[in-house]
Amino acid sequence: EQEVLCKEEQRALEVELLKDEEEVAHKEEKKKNKHKYLPIVQGIGVPTESPVLPATNVVCKLDKGEYVKLWYFMNDGLDDTLDTSTSVDPDAMVMSHLLDGSMAWVPAATACNPTKLVEDQNLIFEDFCQAAPCFVEAIQQANWPDNQVK
Repeated sequence: EQEVLCKEEQRALEVELLKDEEEVAHKEEKKKNKHKYLPIVQGIGVPTESPVLPATNVVCKLDKGEYVKLWYFMNDGLDDTLDTSTSVDPDAMVMSHLLDGSMAWVPAATACNPTKLVEDQNLIFEDFCQAAPCFVEAIQQANWPDNQVK
């Protein structure tokens, strides 16, 4: 009878040991793949609007409170930002599309200057209506005072 009890106790200890090992392995798995085990937050939807991403130099000017042309916030300006590669170092070289369709290495300072830039006084009303909401969003993100945003 004592042998049976000893065997049962031994099995119980083995089962407990296995559970402990599984728990340790599961904790290691959670630690290793923490993104896999992040909780899913309910009630948060997918964004319906794409973010406004003006050129880096434009964002820096807005942060400083400097004047920025509205063209940078029109679709053409935002597209130009995506098409041209900007760099902090003006001596850096970037790949650029030339007028004949070929590509060449050009200084980053020249690549940042858009050739299609439209002066604010030459904007038509439709262009202004296109740029204004993006501009307002950008100055809000730059933490401008509310009385300046309105």
